[in-house]
Amino acid sequence: MKSNAMNTRMSMLAVVAAMVLAGCQQPPATLQADPVKARVDAQVTLRTALDSPHWTTRARAIEALSQVEGAAAGRMYAQALADPEPGVRFAAAVAIGDAAYEPAKARLTEMAGRDPVKGENDRRVYAGVLYALWRMGEPSAAYDLATLLGDPEWAVRDSAALVLGKVKLANNKPLLNLLQMQLAFEPQSEVKMRLLESLAQLGDPRSRDMLLTYTQTSEFAGQDLQAINALGKVGGPAALRKLGELTENDWPAYTRLAAVAALADQGAFDDGAYRYATLAITNTSTVVAENRTNKNVVPEEADAARYLAVLALGRMNRVEAVDTMLPSLRSESGPLRVAAAMSILRLLPPVTAVMETAQAMEEADVDDAAAAQPSDVDMSEAAPADDVAPAKVQRPKLSTADAKD
Repeated sequence: MKSNAMNTRMSMLAVVAAMVLAGCQQPPATLQADPVKARVDAQVTLRTALDSPHWTTRARAIEALSQVEGAAAGRMYAQALADPEPGVRFAAAVAIGDAAYEPAKARLTEMAGRDPVKGENDRRVYAGVLYALWRMGEPSAAYDLATLLGDPEWAVRDSAALVLGKVKLANNKPLLNLLQMQLAFEPQSEVKMRLLESLAQLGDPRSRDMLLTYTQTSEFAGQDLQAINALGKVGGPAALRKLGELTENDWPAYTRLAAVAALADQGAFDDGAYRYATLAITNTSTVVAENRTNKNVVPEEADAARYLAVLALGRMNRVEAVDTMLPSLRSESGPLRVAAAMSILRLLPPVTAVMETAQAMEEADVDDAAAAQPSDVDMSEAAPADDVAPAKVQRPKLSTADAKD
């Protein structure tokens, strides 16, 4: 009977999903939501964000897709190269470069040219285009990219500094020297911070030490969180010690949440960190108001805290966090929706992987059943597989024990 076969398949799928999501070293996952539906909802959220009327949300969606889908979303990055906003085109070019998405190379080559129609006129975007071309085997693009550090517009220098931190060469010393020289004479604070990030990622210990200082004191609001995030990418004993200190109770909520996320980036988190990030989503006002005089928490502040919290949870490999993050897919804040979708997709396996594993298990069971039959039985009279009553399968228990657009 087809209904019996379907029940067997669905039960098997539930078992496989639980096994995949839990991991070999974890007890069965305590997830209430349907993992397949949750993943699909997150994917739909990201794709919908690509059509947002707010360019920052579109750019963040590109960046998120680059993190969770890579080259599989290459066509979306290529389409975003035509976006009217430079910030979105830059994000798309960088995503293409990170994925080395070759089908977009011809268009990128046009953008790097001097044609007034096909060429890219915004030099901030030009930095991302050159990075992508370098990633796809154009060595001269790295030289052209380096020259943008001398651009009179600070936003162009900032874009160049960002992508140069991604350029890995057999001998990075000339690049390190170039960035260090730029740092010594750079007048713009935002670009200085970007240069420090890139130098630290390229292995410069002095820049890493400067980032440690910036986590507590910085010239502009938000640079401390930027430094904390950078340390999460750099790692190392000194960074881990500093980040651990910043999770203590006497620090503001945003600092603590950023530090928890950065530590999770390095695989350094515990149950306390997980509970704190979860609490920042489920009881946001209490978390944000802690350690400050003004206890009134406005919606933008709450969204910013939830944004940091979902980023942290997405890096913790705790699948039960999906239940906590799912409501954020419906937030009015575009950056929060995108961050939640990205984190959910990080925690859940691809739907195709679950389905293929379930199908393989089902086929293996059929083969085992056939092998167990006595050799003198006439199998031509055997009942079709759909008519065989399935063994009773115990369904696993799936229960749990930013700025506006």
